[in-house]
Amino acid sequence: MKIRSLLIGAAVVATIGLSACSGDPGTPPPADDGRYVAPTGVDTGNCSASASPCATITYAQTQAVAGDTIHVAAGTYPELVIVTKPLVFEGANAGKSDGAQPVARGPESIVKGFRTPGEPHPTPDGANDVTVDGFTIDPQGDAALIAPATHHLVALFGGNDVKVINNRFDGGPWVPDCDYTCTTMTDAALMIRSGTYEVKNNSFTDFRSPMDVDQDSAAHPVDSATITGNSFTHVTNRAIWISEYPGGPMPGTVTVSGNEFDATGWTDDSYPAAMVITEGGNTIADNTFTGFSSAVFLQVCDGTNVAGDPNAFTGNTFTDNRTGLYYFVAGACGSTVVPATITGNSFDGGPWGFDPALAKIGVRWNEAGGPRPNDLTAECNWWGDVAGPNSPGASQTTAGVDADPWNVTPTGDCTGTV
Repeated sequence: MKIRSLLIGAAVVATIGLSACSGDPGTPPPADDGRYVAPTGVDTGNCSASASPCATITYAQTQAVAGDTIHVAAGTYPELVIVTKPLVFEGANAGKSDGAQPVARGPESIVKGFRTPGEPHPTPDGANDVTVDGFTIDPQGDAALIAPATHHLVALFGGNDVKVINNRFDGGPWVPDCDYTCTTMTDAALMIRSGTYEVKNNSFTDFRSPMDVDQDSAAHPVDSATITGNSFTHVTNRAIWISEYPGGPMPGTVTVSGNEFDATGWTDDSYPAAMVITEGGNTIADNTFTGFSSAVFLQVCDGTNVAGDPNAFTGNTFTDNRTGLYYFVAGACGSTVVPATITGNSFDGGPWGFDPALAKIGVRWNEAGGPRPNDLTAECNWWGDVAGPNSPGASQTTAGVDADPWNVTPTGDCTGTV
């Protein structure tokens, strides 16, 4: 019995010792995988050992092969990385959202940006599958990056699988009236010009015009773009522009969903928009828009969206915006039609917080450039009051917007009618 007890005790001690060494009984420590970068590193060797990291992301890329992951430890890297291979770049907070539903993050891996080759915008010869995950993207006061119209901190010519996820985009000190000549706050954060891509769980703060969605050409289209779970704050011009310029109509594959757009804090005469759309076929769903002059500004009859593809607006919440959906006729429409799906949204009523002398408008036509091409159907939305749009205390609509019937509560039945 004593011998058996001693053997069992020895086994227990051995198991405890294994647990203490490995941190997870029975599971070996993770092997090195990819390339490693840290502020304490040295740019020699091939960066493949986590115990011997390189010092810069740019050098690690020269040692990497297609498909590698470059692991970047917390620290500040004064680099604008020119991406030349299909790679995964992982910052210290990879996998941790900083967007509409943020989670706790640790110290950041701070870099100026990532760009594929091309000036002023990425070109097809730089198309790669790239992932940028878990960084802080910050121009770090670089005058060449915060000057007007120096383009995007992350600018990629997309391949079949591009992800910009879980990053913190910081444009610098907040300037609430930053305009086209502003040289303190960064102009733009992100552009991806083709392929299939996902922009998810990022935060964009202190930019004039954070994100552009367009395509290079019909030969290099945006096959699918998903923009979801992001937050946009401190914007002085517009947060996202979905544009038909310069590469012609996109194939109706852009989805913007579950994002938070908040313009609180702007001043003077910048009058920002959350989104500008000059392209059809997009789905805008389940977003929140707060405090903008125009939550969504749609410019029509100016040669864009010539196919008349409908944009769909469903499940969005509009709070304290001067106008929710603003349709602006920029020129003679001719045979152009502007169809739309506008349903299941929530518009609040009452005076606009930025200028209480003005009432809020849910859906608006502005016929500055000519007569509207058609009426809009906006049935089954909530307008801020049980009595429906244009009633006292409710959000307004303009001529050419059919909002009957309407929802009798924000989530209620569509039974309100004249």
